Formats: sequence, C-alpha cells, structure tokens
Amino acid sequence: MNKKNISLIVILSLIVIISSIFIFKQTGVTGEVVKESGNDYFMLAHGKWVLTAPVFVAQEKGFFNDFGLDVEYKYFTSGRDDLQALLGGSADIATVAEPPLVFGGFNNLQVDILATFVKIPTHEKIAARKDKGINSVQDLKGKKIATLFGTRGEYFTKKFLEYNNISLEEVELINLKAPEMVTALVRGDVDAVGVWEPNLNQLKKELKDNYIEFEDADIPMTFSFVTRKDYTDKNQDKLIRFLKAIKKANEYIVSNKEESILIVSKYTYFDEEFLRDTWNDYTFELYLDESVINYMNIQAQWAIDSEIVAEQEIPDYNYMIYDGLIKQI
Repeated sequence: MNKKNISLIVILSLIVIISSIFIFKQTGVTGEVVKESGNDYFMLAHGKWVLTAPVFVAQEKGFFNDFGLDVEYKYFTSGRDDLQALLGGSADIATVAEPPLVFGGFNNLQVDILATFVKIPTHEKIAARKDKGINSVQDLKGKKIATLFGTRGEYFTKKFLEYNNISLEEVELINLKAPEMVTALVRGDVDAVGVWEPNLNQLKKELKDNYIEFEDADIPMTFSFVTRKDYTDKNQDKLIRFLKAIKKANEYIVSNKEESILIVSKYTYFDEEFLRDTWNDYTFELYLDESVINYMNIQAQWAIDSEIVAEQEIPDYNYMIYDGLIKQI
C-alpha cells in the first residue's frame, strides 16, 4: 500500500471518529445519551391527556432546555402501558396513576415514585348508550361494560358499581384497551364503558344525543413520575433537573391559565372550549407525601377484598417512595 492510500485511510478514519463524537456520545449509563446540544437525554412515556399538561408546558416554554435536558416522548393510552414501556427499557420515566403500582407492589415491582405532579377528584366516567335502555345508573344492571383491567379504569368501574349497589354478578365486564372501548361502544358491541379522556370527548362527538355518562367525585386520582430503581441510582442529577423543569411548568400553569390551555390544546386532542370547562378540576402541584401511600393502601385493600389478587396482606409501598430528589428542588 503506497503512502497516498495510507494517508487517505487515516483522513477518512479521523472524519468518521470526529463525526461520531459530534453527533452523539454514549456515556456508559444505560439509556443515557448526550446529544450534540450538550443536553442530557430522557425518553418519557406518557399520554396526550390534560393530566400531563406540565410536560407539554415545559416542552413548549423551553424549561427542559433551561435545565440542560432533551426530552423525547412515547405516547400511550394508559398509565399501565407507560409503566410497561418503562419496565421494558424503552422509556426512562413514566407517568402512572396508582393501580398499576398497587398491583406491581404485590410482586415487588422495582420502581421509584419520584413525585406526584397532578391530582383530580375523578378522571374516569361511565359512558353508555341510551338506546341500550340506559338512562340511569341502575339501568347498568344486566349490561355489558368494558374497561381496561389493571388500571384506574377497572378500579373506578368496580368501585362505581359498588357505590351504587350493583354487584359484579349483575353485569358483564370485558377487558378492552381505551381505543377499543371507543370503537366497541360506537358500534354497539358493548352497552357501556369505564374510560377516561380523551376517549369520553370522542364518544360524545360520535354518539351525540345517544350518549349518557355517569361519574363519582369520591374516587380521586393522582398521577406520578416513576423510574426504575437502577435508573434512579445512576441518574440523580439529571432527575433533579427534570423535576425542577416540571416544578417550573406547574408554577407557570398556575400563573398563566389561558396560555397553558392553548399549549395543551396544541399538544393533545382537546379543543380549547373543553379545556376551559374542565381546567379547574385539576390541581397541578409537585409533591410527594403520605397521601400517595394512603391512596395505594386503599386500592390494595380493595384488590384483596375483591379477590383480584391472591395475597391477603397489603404490601409496604414505602419501598417505592423515593423522596431524596424532590427534597433537593
């Protein structure tokens, strides 16, 4: 090989190396990539819900970038699916309500709850078709009702029936994902569904005057950020900065209601009028206290009493609470 060819090979090799460094740098921590912007990278699993308004606001207003973060998203239609993405390694942080964590606790689920970022009196409703003879709650007896098992949807649906003195033997429950519930109710394959937004809004538009809904404000819900325990241990500083960005977004939401509504409308399926009508139902606040454990304990006892799980003792969910980060913001 002559000197000219050797020089060409050396030059080409240097170009490849420099280009690789310029595009991205692997840091040695699983899932962590520092991009050419110099920011740290996150993959966040969440849904296009009003609940996740702080994420949309942080992205739109550049708060993630302010704290040296690049955040990308995987969108799902339930918190259970968010959690599955997290456990499968395709997401670094997930947004989750209590039930998937409650059920996971019976199997020693290895996740950390970093912070709760929103609470609402109730998130789900029973949506039904009037032409199925449903005009009151008691008309649900003998009907076919779909919900998503292992989620807040199942918990809400069963507690709603219990509160209204309708036994599970008096209805037929079917396990469907949220988009499937919408299709099934519109087609008339089921009589009612226990579901959440944006599916409720879609059903109202599809069924029009044939639509009826029932709700119960005594089943409150919180939504939290969770990570795998091994990820938390290796990414403390990055996670603190993430929580700081969310805190800034929550504060912005409180002070700038109208602009926040416009941002959420841009990123989700909801129109501005719907958001204005329902906005005050949500409390956007970053915290982590005993109320999270209390909600989980209530739902765990319900799972035991309903024989949904074989275990007879409530797990000690305190092992999931990781308050070391939120205390630093």
